[in-house]
Amino acid sequence: LLLSCPQCQTHAGKAGGVEAVVSALRGHPNNELVQEHASEALGLLVAQGHQDNQVLATQVGGVEAIVIALGHHQHNEQLQRNAANALGGLAAGSPDGQLRARRAQGVAALARTLELHLESEAVEEQAAEALGHLIAGNTEAQRFACEEGVVASIVNILKRHRTSRRVQEKALATLRHLVADSAEGQQLAREAGALPLVLSAAKAWPKADEVLERACEAVAHLVDGNEENQNLAREVGLIQIMVQAVLGRHSLPAALQVHGLVAFGRLVAGNAASQTLAGEVGGVEVLVAGLRRFTADGEASVMQQAAVALEHFARGHRENQLLARRRGAIESVVSVIRQHPDCETLQARASLALRHLVLD
Repeated sequence: LLLSCPQCQTHAGKAGGVEAVVSALRGHPNNELVQEHASEALGLLVAQGHQDNQVLATQVGGVEAIVIALGHHQHNEQLQRNAANALGGLAAGSPDGQLRARRAQGVAALARTLELHLESEAVEEQAAEALGHLIAGNTEAQRFACEEGVVASIVNILKRHRTSRRVQEKALATLRHLVADSAEGQQLAREAGALPLVLSAAKAWPKADEVLERACEAVAHLVDGNEENQNLAREVGLIQIMVQAVLGRHSLPAALQVHGLVAFGRLVAGNAASQTLAGEVGGVEVLVAGLRRFTADGEASVMQQAAVALEHFARGHRENQLLARRRGAIESVVSVIRQHPDCETLQARASLALRHLVLD
């Protein structure tokens, strides 16, 4: 009822439900039944980003109580699942919640959960998602998670639960947060074998938009500014999968196309071998086709990322420049510039792409 009814969440919060549930957690730390049901209730009260309940629960010690529950009852699968869900809900989009979770050793607690419940898809899914909320956009939490071995744990989840769409989706999302703007995270992920597993997930779930989108995000952050990861990604076949499974399927949602274009651009940026391979497997054809289609649809975000990808594809690569010209890339980019004179960012990115298409 609470999960499907924001009004019920609000009503419960105003009636003192948040304080009551946290009080139960804090008052009966050794009672598994109380902990299991109270953590489930708290998770529901803060679900779907209910900010008022989230703030209130954090203020009255909900984060710390949930971390204690995770630590005291490590072998109770249902309790671990409920507590992980609650902790993720308390930290999601909340710098204060993230800070309190880090100080209370929430990352370490969830890392233990991952290690202790390797065979439980439900627990692994929930713990992986919660970790993503704890470290998203938080450099300190990200660094601590890397030190705690979370990168290897998340990669292990991708390996062990290949047949679970939801586990793959959540683990890929958390992997993205672990490696974003982190050379250490990128290295740890590479050493743990992340890139072939991201490829495997994309191949295994070609019709699951959520998995493909998370895979694209993970690839983009794994290879961003990292030549070693770019080279490995090329060797395992990630350029081909981006071209064939994402960019070549123009019926996919615009948001997924954007993530695919970002990944493609970063896979080839400044890497001559990757640029060459992208040209050989039809990269320019899908970029030009995408530009034409989304110019007609007026999807500015897709056109912008297509222009960026085209720039990286052609920059400093004579063969790709010639190939792009033969495939009509110049005309497509000029059309974008003409048809969208009021979109400054798109004008800038398209103009830069045009520059690298004509610059010898």
